[in-house]
Amino acid sequence: LSVKQYFWKVSLVLFVAWLPIFLVYYPGIFSYDVQAQLPQIHNAYNTHHPLIHTLYLQFFYYIIGEKLFSSYTIGIAFATILQMSIFAMMLSFGHMYLYKCGLRKRIRYILIIVTALLPQFSMLSISMTKDTFFSGCCCIYLTSLAIQRRFPNSKRKKFFTVIHILSGIGIILLRNNGIFPMIGMFLFSGYECWCTKQKNFFINTVICIVVGVIIQNSIVSVLSAEKGSKNEMLNVPQEQVAGVYYENASTLTTEEKEYIEWLFPSIENYKPTLSDYIKYTCRIEEDFSGFFSFYLKTGLKYPYTYIKAFVLLNAGYLGLSDITYSEIYTKYNRAGVLLSDTRDGFGINHQSFIPPLENIYESLYTENYYLYIIGLNILLSPALYFWIIVFLLMSAIMSKKKQTVVFFIFVGILFLSMLFGPCVLVRYALPYILTIPLLFVSVFDKSEKNFEH
Repeated sequence: LSVKQYFWKVSLVLFVAWLPIFLVYYPGIFSYDVQAQLPQIHNAYNTHHPLIHTLYLQFFYYIIGEKLFSSYTIGIAFATILQMSIFAMMLSFGHMYLYKCGLRKRIRYILIIVTALLPQFSMLSISMTKDTFFSGCCCIYLTSLAIQRRFPNSKRKKFFTVIHILSGIGIILLRNNGIFPMIGMFLFSGYECWCTKQKNFFINTVICIVVGVIIQNSIVSVLSAEKGSKNEMLNVPQEQVAGVYYENASTLTTEEKEYIEWLFPSIENYKPTLSDYIKYTCRIEEDFSGFFSFYLKTGLKYPYTYIKAFVLLNAGYLGLSDITYSEIYTKYNRAGVLLSDTRDGFGINHQSFIPPLENIYESLYTENYYLYIIGLNILLSPALYFWIIVFLLMSAIMSKKKQTVVFFIFVGILFLSMLFGPCVLVRYALPYILTIPLLFVSVFDKSEKNFEH
């Protein structure tokens, strides 16, 4: 098969493999943040969620669904099918690189089966969340960079450059923390340009950031969008201070207790693994300087509690035996390790065309019976993939694979930004999960001479 034929065949295989899950949860998993994104068309837009994804949802819900077909359900069905198609091609792009590198057929087929069948791929391919597209952009961005470096004389070099730039722009537009790994790429490419005089990567990175920021600011301006709450950037500090309140209440002064209670009106809802329960009513923005002064003073007084709060919030990323990531959405219906619910009040009618398969999926991933299936339980753990990346990083250091540095910088910065998020979820881990095959090939490939330095 040619590389092009391989790409399209794998895309088709993935789409067909996910199709039964689409039929199980028709018109798609209308969940996650849709309840906050769709109503913005009637109220003020805000940057809490990526605006480009909000507009994507609203186009299919209001334009295709309401205006064209007079059915919100049909509108979301179209959105789901398009998302499945694009995500299949995004993942196939990564599989294509493995084929182009000459990875053994058996390993390639196993990876195709994994991405076809595991729920973090199949269920998220039909879930209305920005993390699906964002993860695909991360996969394409690093893959296209790897292709340009490993095959510098490729006849389709310009095509891969364009794909590289577009996916970099997508990374910036599709998640608010997407700018951080791109800044890392800017710094690395600038250093590399300084040392080697090769400007292409640096120029491409500048284009990604400049165009991405311009598009983002233009959308914000056109929609008169309000900025999201600063609380979103302070998940860890909020959890640490709240943790002190519960862990060290007996040693806090009356003034300290009263300040924390004022700061967090819903402090009684504190949950170590999810900041949302106290974040949305937090008053940090009313006393920004006062909070940081209190935060630093309290941290010096209770450093162990701060460390513990950070670890508990991120246990799902770090601990192989941790299962808290599968119990985050306990207050919703159809809520387990992955959501499968349809939010009420939006006129979306869930219909399953394969009820027996739906029962199996609900048992496994809503009631979390997957935890009792050896193999499947570990394959859904975000921590497994984190430690695989750590192993690959150590292997790269020991074997002095300098060409892998750029990939680990991107993944490392992305992961660090996730550690300051509100909780651990499989959909949050998906971007770094998708980078593992590329990292593996880069670390253990014997043809270092094929890489452009």
